[in-house]
Amino acid sequence: MEVIRTSLFLLLLACAPLGYGAEVILANGDRYIGEVVDGVLSGKGTYIWAVGDRYEGNFANDQPDGLGTYTWIDGRVYEGQFVNGLRQGQGQLRWANGDFYQGAFVANAMHGAGTFIWANKDRYQGEFVNNRRVGRGVMVWHTGQSYDGMFENDRMHGQGRLKLTAGSTKVLLSLVSRAARASSAGLTAIDMSGVLQKINAQVVASFCGATIRYIAGNLAAISSMAMA
Repeated sequence: MEVIRTSLFLLLLACAPLGYGAEVILANGDRYIGEVVDGVLSGKGTYIWAVGDRYEGNFANDQPDGLGTYTWIDGRVYEGQFVNGLRQGQGQLRWANGDFYQGAFVANAMHGAGTFIWANKDRYQGEFVNNRRVGRGVMVWHTGQSYDGMFENDRMHGQGRLKLTAGSTKVLLSLVSRAARASSAGLTAIDMSGVLQKINAQVVASFCGATIRYIAGNLAAISSMAMA
């Protein structure tokens, strides 16, 4: 979000003394309608950027600060807390494609505890670091599979429990068996990438390369979980 600077104001059109109801037009075409105190945007107001983005909510020191709603021209909408012009604190962000996040924000990024729901109804609930799944979380796919455990760099990584549907359990057991044979033969997880091409397409879409790496590092644990 660009910093708002009153030094750029060309015109100050107000039917009343500066305060509620003031309208400010900037040299770059941006527009503000709302409260102004001593020449500073402060209080309730609406700021409309020349490109079409729009913010409605509370201002302090020329910046969105407090509760507000920011709408992008591309269809994204954020509702929640702002601090010094940044999305900071609790809020929710919707994308035009139907994706949705609700939770903590730090410096405009999803950071902390939150829930992300994809348009196809896949869902992740857990920790985020700089817009990525990092730490403990639960991922539930719309196809029925789920994973409860650790994430690193937006992928399943470390200890966790993977639950599959009845049909995909056989696929996982077969994959575990092949992984064990490949491990004993000295092959790496990357060498086994061709195995994924023979797995049910639905499972590949859900678990992708992250599963093969997880299995390669935790053969015994995943084998017992798959048979539970």
